[in-house]
Amino acid sequence: MSGTKWAASELETLRAEYPNTDTAELAKSMGRTKSSVHNMAQSLGLKKSASRIAVVQAQRIQQLNALALNRFSTGHNTWNKGKKLPGHGAPNTFFKQGHVPHTHKPIGSQRLCKDGCLIVKVADTGVRRQDWVPAHVDAWVKAHGPIPKGHIVVFPQGMRTTKLHEITADRLECIDRAEVMRRNSVHNKYPPELVKLQQLRGVLTRQINKRAKEQRA
Repeated sequence: MSGTKWAASELETLRAEYPNTDTAELAKSMGRTKSSVHNMAQSLGLKKSASRIAVVQAQRIQQLNALALNRFSTGHNTWNKGKKLPGHGAPNTFFKQGHVPHTHKPIGSQRLCKDGCLIVKVADTGVRRQDWVPAHVDAWVKAHGPIPKGHIVVFPQGMRTTKLHEITADRLECIDRAEVMRRNSVHNKYPPELVKLQQLRGVLTRQINKRAKEQRA
């Protein structure tokens, strides 16, 4: 019957049953092949309901779990249990416990990053972002503690350097991001002399605010 034309009654049955019925079971009850039922459902724009999809997914998960239990049941031995790796020369190429690769850099090492900034190694966790930090950030943190949230450490205008002995806390500034944006805009709009005055004004304002805060405390 799979090659015959679909009757109107069959189409009505298909519309009613397809969304919530297993396709194979529906095809068997209608005397048609599974592919025939599937193709007609597609041509009619029929889809499985959300509840039916959930049932199918749950069944698949159960099947996968059962398959995993059969493959790795209690007492199961792996194929290589108790076997030695082949080859006499292979062990000489393995990393032994405590091995240090030739590319390892000790704490205190220095290098330039892609932005031309000097970075130093301060830890040996194996996580690059934790082990290597900008030298000017390290200098500031050692002198003043953690950088406040929303702030960054920068070189004052004209004092940027990649020489470690010249990167000291007294030659650095910790400013908020709003100040960074303001300075960038000032540098783009005004001559160096006026930029310097603006920076001095910012330093003076911060010192006044700091003294006022200390007096209130």
